[in-house]
This record gives sequence, C-alpha cells and structure tokens, in this order.
Amino acid sequence: PALPVAPTGTTAPTGTQTPQQSEQQAPTPEAPQQQGPPTPLQLSPEALQAQSLAQKAYEQSLKLSPEEITTQEDLDKLIDLIIKEGASDLHLSEDRVPFIRISSQLVPLSKYSKSTKSMMESILNKTLSEMKKTIFKNSQSADFAYSHKGERFRAHLFLEQQRICLTLRHIPKNIPSIAELNLPDSLANFARLKSGFFLVVGPTGHGKSTTLASLVETINSERLENIITIEDPVEYQFI
Repeated sequence: PALPVAPTGTTAPTGTQTPQQSEQQAPTPEAPQQQGPPTPLQLSPEALQAQSLAQKAYEQSLKLSPEEITTQEDLDKLIDLIIKEGASDLHLSEDRVPFIRISSQLVPLSKYSKSTKSMMESILNKTLSEMKKTIFKNSQSADFAYSHKGERFRAHLFLEQQRICLTLRHIPKNIPSIAELNLPDSLANFARLKSGFFLVVGPTGHGKSTTLASLVETINSERLENIITIEDPVEYQFI
C-alpha cells in the first residue's frame, strides 16, 4: 500500500524530519588538528650533572676487566669499587649483573658476570646472624648492618620472584650538619628541647636517617647528655 503523504503546503507532524532536513542537520566531521613536534624535556643543571656523572661511571665500568662473582670475597671487591667510585648503593640479584647507584642513576657493571643462586646463598649465610636468618625465612626479607674496612653499610636482603636480592647503601663516616644538609636553621631548635616527640617521615631514600643523625649529633656537640638510640639495624655511629 502507498504511504500517506502530507498535503502540499502543510508541514510534517511535530517530532518527524524529512530526508532533506536530516541531511542538512548532519554534523560536519571536524578535521583532525595537526600537532607539532613534542617540546623537549628541559633538565635542571643538577639533573644534567647527575646524568653526566652516571654516563662517566658507565663508561668506566666498561673498562673493567671481566670478573666472576662467586664468593663473599668478591662481594667485598664490589664494595671497594663503590667506595672508590663514590657510589651510594650496590644492587645484586640472581641472574643479573651488579648495579651501582651514582648521583641517583643506576649504572650496570656490564663487565661483571651475573650473580648466581649459589653466590647469593653464600652471601646470605655469611652475612646474616641466626636470628636474621629466621626472620628472612619467615618474612622473606631482612635488614642488617654490614661493615667493610671501617666503612658501614645498611643492607636489605629480600626475595623477588623467588630470587635472592641484596641492596647495600653506604653510610658516610662523617655525620653532616643541618647546614650541610641545606635544612633550615630553625630545625636545630628541636634538638635543644628538654622533652618532646619529634617525627621525621618521608619516602625511602629521602634522608630521614641522615636528618635524625644530624639532630642527634647536634645534641652530642652542644650538651652533656646520655643519648640512647633504638635502631635496627644500627646505622650512624656517634663518637
């Protein structure tokens, strides 16, 4: 049957559109905007200096003679290296070459062999006390202090995907002052109070322990007091 057609001179019922109106109201697709090249990231002078130091350390690591890391003595050789290069951290993990951290940049020691499972187990057995071994067995991680030739390190041993990993952070012998840490002088006033509760909080590696050590050293140098610290592991040593 024929469809009804609106009489000539009349409009279509409200709510309906003729084919011509639909075509006129169809939205025109917008042309894609052309984007220019991305703006290069501007690094601060400090970041550029750190990048340069890391690159030099990496180039230096390529000149090292190939060495195999299999014993505790080899770990001490790596520690000698990070002291010599002024690195802050040493990272060891099964099936990976050692890494050192210089100016916040991780640098692979590509000339060294990958750490083996037996080597990591040897380090675990020789560096952990019996109590720490029990803690590691139960929680799959343990924190301890390690000393080598008068230098102290904060160590963290843990499991990652069933692989033994070790991180060593160098603890400087000299405790920096509040001024050397570029902290406000008013912070020293907390160390001059007779009583109170002072919290230092923040992410890992941002200087909490160093800040507290600086405050304790302020007390140590200005007052005659008996100072007791509760730490696990013990990091800075006050003389």
